[in-house]
Amino acid sequence: MVVVLALFIFTDQGSGDGHGGEVGDYFEAELVGERKETFGVLPTCEELTCAEFDYFTRFPDAHRDLHHTFHCPDAHRYCLLITRAKMMLTRAVGLGPALRKVAFTPNLTRNQVMLRNIVGRRSIQVQSLPPSANLEILNKQRLNRPSSPHFTIYQPQLTWLGSIANRVTGAGLSVLLYSFSIAYLIAPGTFDSAHVVEVIAGLPESVKHAGKAILAAPFAFHSLNGLRHLGWDLVKFITVKGAYVSGYIVLGATAVSTVALTLWK
Repeated sequence: MVVVLALFIFTDQGSGDGHGGEVGDYFEAELVGERKETFGVLPTCEELTCAEFDYFTRFPDAHRDLHHTFHCPDAHRYCLLITRAKMMLTRAVGLGPALRKVAFTPNLTRNQVMLRNIVGRRSIQVQSLPPSANLEILNKQRLNRPSSPHFTIYQPQLTWLGSIANRVTGAGLSVLLYSFSIAYLIAPGTFDSAHVVEVIAGLPESVKHAGKAILAAPFAFHSLNGLRHLGWDLVKFITVKGAYVSGYIVLGATAVSTVALTLWK
């Protein structure tokens, strides 16, 4: 085998064309053809030499030392000579196609195969849980999950505060009206006008004024803000500045109206 290797290298060096003799050209042509069939493109001489030498010698350090010792063109020439000799020896025992197929396999694919083999040998412990335990774990995770977007991230502004207040006052007044109406239908003798006036007349003055203020404030704000919404329907005060000006006007008018209705007898 050593004699064959030396004879092959001597024959390749004596050709003088930089690519070897007929045997070397045969292996080189076959190798290039396989690379083209595998990747669809022809590799350069440098890529072909480095890739094959790294695989067939299995000594990348020796390959790097060879490049440090000789100039780049000479190093690639010696790499190619050793590669051809190695291919000839492996072809003699029928291992050439299999070794080249593994050599041309991308490193990422080989690493993935090795990783699957390693993971497959690990022991995995599985614990069976009842449905109630799974639901308990899910509920604990939900408690730690923040609400997004959270209400506190918004800066308080007159525009959206006035909108919320308009809805709250409207709902409160509606609930009060419907509750009194339903109560009158159920017990008309208890909630008639004469009985209601008699009950309110017997209350202290402070309670009367507090009750009137509690009822007057939402009534005044919702009524005045309703006029503001009608103005928007007429394409008035729809700019940002107009919305703020009209909002402050409604707040001022609400304060004046609340005081007037509270003191009115």
